[in-house]
Order: sequence, then structure tokens, then C-alpha cells
Amino acid sequence: MRKPTVVTVIVVLVLLMNPRSESNAQTNVNVGIKAGLGIASCSGLDDLFEPAEWGGYTPSVDKGSRLGVVVGGFLELRLVENVFIQPEFLYVQGGCKRDIGIDFYEAMGAIEVFVEGSVESSEDLNYLEIPILLKYVVSGGSGSGPYFLAGPSIGIKLSAEMAYGFAATVSVYEDGVLTDSEYISDSGSEDLDDYLKGTNFSMIFGAGYIQELAQGALFVEARFSLGLTDIFEDTYDIETWPNVYVYLEDAKTRLLSITVGYAFL
Repeated sequence: MRKPTVVTVIVVLVLLMNPRSESNAQTNVNVGIKAGLGIASCSGLDDLFEPAEWGGYTPSVDKGSRLGVVVGGFLELRLVENVFIQPEFLYVQGGCKRDIGIDFYEAMGAIEVFVEGSVESSEDLNYLEIPILLKYVVSGGSGSGPYFLAGPSIGIKLSAEMAYGFAATVSVYEDGVLTDSEYISDSGSEDLDDYLKGTNFSMIFGAGYIQELAQGALFVEARFSLGLTDIFEDTYDIETWPNVYVYLEDAKTRLLSITVGYAFL
């Protein structure tokens, strides 16, 4: 059976919870949609690279971020005045990036080998995120104003892939004289589905501003998602070039996102 997409889930929720119905007004239930961009990264990636058999050389690691899409919908359930429980269903493009510098030297008698280059890797990790958030709106009785929210979230893995590129110049000297120099490069991709855990748990903290309109409300929101669990099943190594490995272990997700949306009131 084909699994429903996030968009399908949102459409079903909107149909079931018609925002203009009288029953909705009585139960204080609203629905909404949102979309925006997220800057994703991972913690704990400093030691995830090793040139095997190179004498324990430790390279430099510059961690980067992935720019991705955040889109989905939510329910807003009023508890008391200005306080809501807000479950959401979001498609989130997360992941990690690394630029690993190689500057290696080894002497074997009169022969010296210099290797200079880099390995770039990008782990693209896409999730269905289901946060359950507590939301407080500072409205002053007008329905418009700033708000704050926080709560846990579970991420369900949808897809995971790593793309990598390796480039280096290998120079060989004998008795101080350059005898050989070669530029080497390679690139490829690896499916990470078998390496990544099926779920990811995180905490969300955010704030925004909502402006009530005649038929609904517009809002803009910023939030930070802090991963609580390691995303990889175990320690893995992926060979990007002969004897050059990228390691996957002990990594947690981070996501800073900005979204705009519309709530049907």
C-alpha cells in the first residue's frame, strides 16, 4: 500500500477540521499551513575522517550546513486563553556538510611523500517531523502579537544519502628532488538508509509574530531544533578513495528554520 505523503495528511486534516464550521468554533480548534527554509547541521563530526594506514594522521575538519525546505501543516488546540497545544506534520530537509583538509607528510628513508588536498562530504537527511508544542500568544486581547513555543519532536526517516568528492596532489621527493607529482580526484554517492536510525528525537524552541485578519491569521516564525539522540545506528566507514574513509558515528542534528504561514481561524 502506498504511504500517504505529508501533503495528503495536511489536506485530510483541513477537510476534517473545516475552519469555518460552527463545531470548530466551539471546540477552539484551528488548522494551518507553513513553509520556509532551514539551515541544518550536525554536531559531533570532528573525528569522522581517517586516512587508513597513514600513521594516525588527524586532518582538519570544517563543518558546514545544508540549506533545505521546511513545509507542512499544524493543528492548534486551545487549552486556556492564549495557551495552545500545537501538533505539526512537517517535511524537513536536514543534514550535514564537512570539508576535511588533508596535509600529510611521510618519510621513507630518502623518499618523502607529500599529500595535499581535501575531502568534501554532504549527508542529505530528510525526515517527516511530528512536533507536539506548547504555545503561548502574547495578544493583549487583540488576537495579534508575539508568541513563544517549545516541545518535543519525533522525526521519521524518509531518505538519506551522502555525496562526496576527493581531490589531492601527491608529490614524491627523493633526496630532496621532485621525482613524481600526480593530481588525483574522485566523487560519488552512497545510500545511507541502512546506516541511519529510523527515528530521531529532538527538542524545539521558537518564537514568532501572528497578525489576525478578517478570515484567518498570517504569521512568521523562527525556531531551533536540538537533536537529542545519535542519528546513526553504529560506527560506519565509507571509502571515498583507496584508503581514504569518511566515518559516520556520534552525530546529532541541529536545525535553525524560518517559516511563514497561514492559520484558518
